[in-house]
Amino acid sequence: MYRKANKAVITLVLSALLFTFGPNNFFKILADNTATSTQIESVMDGKTSKDSLSLSENQKEKINALIQREKDVQTNKANDTTTVTLTDEQLYNILKQSLTSDQLDSIQAAKHHAGVSKVVFHGKKKSGNFDLYLSKGMLNFIRGVSIGAGVSAIVALAGGFTGATALAGYVLKKIITQFIKKGSAGFSYGRKFKIRSWKYTGWSYQ
Repeated sequence: MYRKANKAVITLVLSALLFTFGPNNFFKILADNTATSTQIESVMDGKTSKDSLSLSENQKEKINALIQREKDVQTNKANDTTTVTLTDEQLYNILKQSLTSDQLDSIQAAKHHAGVSKVVFHGKKKSGNFDLYLSKGMLNFIRGVSIGAGVSAIVALAGGFTGATALAGYVLKKIITQFIKKGSAGFSYGRKFKIRSWKYTGWSYQ
């Protein structure tokens, strides 16, 4: 009777996992917990559940390092702004280099990722006046990983917040928690988040 009960419980758990992840994803996770090109595309397209992509510390560090290396920084002294930009194609290639996979069989989705993520600082970073533009792909990537991984990715894009790390972490965590992870569905459009004097003041579509 005890063995039958255990067998029933195991069957119920396996059925629940199969229902949640689908047979292909479930057995992929069960086998090696690796990510294919298709899985990366699913994350960036918002087709996966929240917190679905578990990153190791090494993967987080590599993603952040590649973001810092690939981003473009432009300074305009005339209007006292600094703009830091990363395209969705760059993001896709960063994930392709950072996420493990038996075989990354296709990178065609990168051609369809025309979105751009950027941070526009108005004045000095420590003043806390900036506009955070997150593309559809970046929004869905942040939605798919932990809050901490999302915050660190944005900090890497921004190039850090010297002298105001705690304030930056607080406002970014608030944006991720209340606006990026709150919905049950992925994003179809990029968004612009406005921060003034370290206070979130609203968002709009890009």
